[in-house]
Amino acid sequence: MKTTLTLSDEIFRQAKARAALRGQSLGSFMEQSLLKALTTGEEAQVGVGPWLRSLPRVSAVGAADLEQIFAESDFRRVDEAMWQ
Repeated sequence: MKTTLTLSDEIFRQAKARAALRGQSLGSFMEQSLLKALTTGEEAQVGVGPWLRSLPRVSAVGAADLEQIFAESDFRRVDEAMWQ
């Protein structure tokens, strides 16, 4: 089924970037996120901790380093030209 959503630019950029990091299409990421929210009752997932913990070969130190990088403000900016 297709539908239209109205999202803020910031939420769209974050979702698109998160999907790309996971190697997913935006539609697949949105569907999985919505399903997770509906089945767990969570309104929003904060941080990247659960995703990092699911990676098979990332040490605790490596995961902490990645989480720090992801949390930095310049990491969350998406180069619009890259997505065209």
